[in-house]
Amino acid sequence: MSTRYDGRVQDILGNALQGASIAVLTQPAVTTTQPGSPLATLFSAAVSNANSISAAVWSATTQQITFTFGSTPSSDLVAGSYFSVTGATPVGYNGFWQVVSVSGLNVIVTTPFTLAPIANPGTFVGGGITASSALPNPFFSDALGNFFFYITPGTYTVQIYDTVGRIQTPLILADQTIVAGGAGSGTVTSVALTMPVEFTVAGSPIIGAGTFTVGKATEPANQVYAGPSSGAPGAPAFRSLVPADFPAGVGTVTSVGHTLTVPASIMGAVVTGQPVTTTGVIADTISLVNQNANTVWAGPSSGAAAAPAFRSLVAQDLPFTTTS
Repeated sequence: MSTRYDGRVQDILGNALQGASIAVLTQPAVTTTQPGSPLATLFSAAVSNANSISAAVWSATTQQITFTFGSTPSSDLVAGSYFSVTGATPVGYNGFWQVVSVSGLNVIVTTPFTLAPIANPGTFVGGGITASSALPNPFFSDALGNFFFYITPGTYTVQIYDTVGRIQTPLILADQTIVAGGAGSGTVTSVALTMPVEFTVAGSPIIGAGTFTVGKATEPANQVYAGPSSGAPGAPAFRSLVPADFPAGVGTVTSVGHTLTVPASIMGAVVTGQPVTTTGVIADTISLVNQNANTVWAGPSSGAAAAPAFRSLVAQDLPFTTTS
């Protein structure tokens, strides 16, 4: 297990210096060059995962290398991360590499930080062991001037310099004792994630390095995410709707009926298709009632106003009629 070391680079005014070079040297350290020597082996995580190389190909088109791993690459190998290769033949395949992409067992890499084209290392013969989370040495400070690395506990020299002249005199932090139990170390051997039942969790527990993936669990049809159907407040869950979920005035209609009333003396009415309990059509049929010959629908033949009915005409119904 490696131990973490943290630092920050800033100018005399306290402004962060992004892109300053950080070199970590083993003892006895030589700091007269930039970087100094001997360079230590660094990592960007406390645990490094190993894998074997089964094939490697250099592309003349992209001037990048595609490594084929012997087994599924570890989850910490993602675009932008770093890993190292040792023991490969020819030796041009060894060293630190920055990941461009990962597809199945194939990992495409380029030159760390600079992304400079890789010179043709020759035809791959065999061998090669990888170490994930390997960190190039030297490496750079981030946008806030911060930096960190993981390393085997021991005594080291940290050399800070700048290739563009922002640091006039390299800063030498000699005899930096890094002990087990420092930042980033401890006794945690497994981290697990649990979620409510409406979610799924993949990748748990993590015992080295990995990623938790949270998804949505499948639910039965016609279920809603809601609080309890009655009683005191409680955690929401998927359930069916109940009448109490709807505001006042909103309810469930189970049957629709219909009646039709018409004047019986002149019309007949028939209603079909009711009641409707699911889907359907209600139909109204209105017809005229048979009447006696030579009768008309009219108000009363005399007296006060009244409902009309069929009757025979009288002289008063005809205007300007003279009788004798």
